[in-house]
Amino acid sequence: MKAEFELSLDTNGKSMIKFMHSDKSESLEQKILKVFIEAAKEKGITLKKISGFATTGGSSFDSYEIQIDDNKSAIDY
Repeated sequence: MKAEFELSLDTNGKSMIKFMHSDKSESLEQKILKVFIEAAKEKGITLKKISGFATTGGSSFDSYEIQIDDNKSAIDY
């Protein structure tokens, strides 16, 4: 499944990730994104590094996942 994300800056110059969610869409991607958004608003999110790779030529990359933070409850806010 795919969702399109855009890296941008907010009005204060802080980096952010923007994406669009369509409530009216019947696509599976948009339905799952809605569930993720609701859970993220309730519990917060965690950025988790899941792997990394480096070559002898000097290039490298890291893979990350944005996950629902199951360690928080709504009353922590």
